[in-house]
Amino acid sequence: TWNALRFDARAWDEVGTGGGYVAAALAPHTNWPENGCDDPEKRLYEWEHASPKPDPANGKDMDGFLFTYPFNKLYTTSDPAGFEAFRGPAGVAMIRHNSLNENTMSVARQGAGPEQILGYFAHDMDRAGPYSMLAEARALAHGDPRYIGYLSGNRYNRGFPQYVRSFNSAFLALPAVQSEIWAGAASTAEVVVRAYPTDAHGTYLAVINTGMHPADNVTVTLPGNSRVTDAVSGDEVPAGGTSISLSMYPGEVRALVIAETMVMEPADGGTAVSDGGGMQHIDGGSTSPDSGDMQPPNNGGGGGSGGCIVGKGSAPAPVLFLLLTILGLRRRHRGRWIHRD
Repeated sequence: TWNALRFDARAWDEVGTGGGYVAAALAPHTNWPENGCDDPEKRLYEWEHASPKPDPANGKDMDGFLFTYPFNKLYTTSDPAGFEAFRGPAGVAMIRHNSLNENTMSVARQGAGPEQILGYFAHDMDRAGPYSMLAEARALAHGDPRYIGYLSGNRYNRGFPQYVRSFNSAFLALPAVQSEIWAGAASTAEVVVRAYPTDAHGTYLAVINTGMHPADNVTVTLPGNSRVTDAVSGDEVPAGGTSISLSMYPGEVRALVIAETMVMEPADGGTAVSDGGGMQHIDGGSTSPDSGDMQPPNNGGGGGSGGCIVGKGSAPAPVLFLLLTILGLRRRHRGRWIHRD
C-alpha cells in the first residue's frame, strides 16, 4: 500500500529488530535542501549544527553522563542493540518524544483572509488501555533503562493512568544495579524475566509481558525453594515449590523479590532458627549493590525499597520525580523524568 503511494516502506522486522531504528537514530539530521525543499528561508537552515547526531560511543567511559535514547512506538524499544549503543556506566536514559500534533483552526471569510476561530493548539496521543505502556515494558525487557523521560507538546498528561501508575510503581521498585535476563525462566516466550541481584536485599525480578495479548497462568521457574514477595506491595506471592504462577495483561510488569529460606545461628549459641527467607535487618553502615552471578544470595531478602538502605533505622531512598521544562524543541515542550535510585 505504501509503495503504491510512492513511499519507501521498510519491513517492520528490519527496523524494529534488525538494527534499522538505531542506525536512523545515530544518523546525522538531513538539511532542508537535501530533502528537496525550495523555500529560500528553510534552505538556510543547518541542522547538523542546531541538532547534531548523538555520539554515545564517546560516552561509554563517562560515568554520570548519558546520551538519551529516543523512543516512541514499539519499533523503537524492541531491539536490544539500540539500548546497548546508548548504554554507559550510569545505565541507559531514554526519552519519549511525543509527536507534536499541531494546528491552527481558522476559517476563510469571503473577501477577507483567514480568521482565527481557535488559535494554535497541540496535543499528544497514547495507545489505548494497557498498550499505552507496552513500549516502556519492552524497553525494560530488552534494554533495562534506569531513566525514563517524556517530552510532550502541551501539559504532560497520560491517558489510562492505572496502567501508567502500575508500570511506574514496578519500575521504581527495582534497584539501579546491573541485571541479566533469565532465559527460559517463563513458560511463555513473550514473558521476559530480568534479575537484579543485590548484596544484602535478595534478588529482585522484573517479570514483563512483552506480548500483544494477555498471558494467563504463566509459570516462572525459580532457582530453588524461595520466599517471593511483591516489591511494590510487600505482599507474599504464593509459590509452588520452585515456581510461581502469574497472569498478566499486555505490557504488565511485576517487580518481585526472592530469597532462599536460610538458617540463622543465634549469637548466644542457642537453637538455630529459620527466618523463613525473610528480610535481613541492617544494623548500620551502607549497602552496596552486587552485580555478581544470578543465583539468589543466601543473605536474606529485601522489600520494595527500590534502592539501598543507608544507616541504622533509615528509611528507603524516596522516589524522586523531576519536572523539567525543555526549551527549543518546536514550540515549548514539557518533560518529566522517572528514575530508579
